[in-house]
Amino acid sequence: MRLTVMKKLLLAVLALGLIAPASADAYTVKGAGKCKDWVGGIDDRFWVLGFISGNNYAHDDNVGKSVDASDIYRFISKYCEKNPGDDLADAAVGFINTH
Repeated sequence: MRLTVMKKLLLAVLALGLIAPASADAYTVKGAGKCKDWVGGIDDRFWVLGFISGNNYAHDDNVGKSVDASDIYRFISKYCEKNPGDDLADAAVGFINTH
């Protein structure tokens, strides 16, 4: 069941164009919360995983392949503690850039 939810989320992200990179430093992100509001709830967790999955699809990449989802959430939590004014997209990009 979880895989089906993730597939639907990924398809929604891709189909609706929620991730639209314009350049290496500029992109439009819809639906991203703020780091200061990150509590690791199910919506935020699925959003982060969908963002990373969408990035992988768009760039034919495999970021996070050998990383447990709980490790991704831990990374996001640490990032957001240090950068409460950033968006979750910034935290997800931070994960992508370090993995």
